[in-house]
Amino acid sequence: EEQAWLAPAGLFNTGTHLVSLDLTKNCHLHKRQNTSGVADQVPWGKHRPATVRLKHRNDTDWERSVNITTILPIVTVKDPYHWMGSMCRHPYIAFWPHTRQNCPNLLRENDDTAIEVQVKYNRTNSSQTVKHESLVGMWNDFNKLYVDASFPRLIVRYEDLLFHHDYVVSKVCECAGGSLRPAMKILKNNAKGIQQAHASANDLKSAIMRYGSIEKRGEGFSDRDLSFAESKISKELMDLFGYKIESNLIQ
Repeated sequence: EEQAWLAPAGLFNTGTHLVSLDLTKNCHLHKRQNTSGVADQVPWGKHRPATVRLKHRNDTDWERSVNITTILPIVTVKDPYHWMGSMCRHPYIAFWPHTRQNCPNLLRENDDTAIEVQVKYNRTNSSQTVKHESLVGMWNDFNKLYVDASFPRLIVRYEDLLFHHDYVVSKVCECAGGSLRPAMKILKNNAKGIQQAHASANDLKSAIMRYGSIEKRGEGFSDRDLSFAESKISKELMDLFGYKIESNLIQ
């Protein structure tokens, strides 16, 4: 009998690394001796779309050899307004015209058409570039694929992990058939350590202050950005995840 694995997946800036560390520290899958049964990411790449699950493998021995059907993806989502703000600070391998002063920059200045986003999963292989209508489209497209996927997966809101940590971790562990370790551990510092790429990422206190603030939800958005986001964010996904489209963010 093959043993199950928990593995995070999700867009950039949605807490995938936090999920991995949280579950590794707090959850133990039954029958495991030398490992918690929690992987760093799904074998097809945690930030890649769900459609490549059977088409792509990352390069580690485990990712190349593990049976895909033993993986339960823990997919993290974040409120799209806050998520776009996070992408402005840390765009990773997503490319679109923007500056620190003009972000998320969803519309072209002269003709009100959406600004395309390209996610270059392999910069030397253009066939692995995924294009989205806009940054809003990137949030819609990625999450819709996981919602509609035919394989088992568990979708967790980043905000719930932040504000209801113990409950969420215990329920995820229980869902996977695991058991909690004796004392729940909470990461108070930046989950990604002090790597330069994540030097301004949030620790627990600053994350709570940012993601608990309605004012910061639309921080940096122009009125045009907010109007476009309101019209284009998937209402189906927003209702499913329990997020609100805030028209009153527009001043």
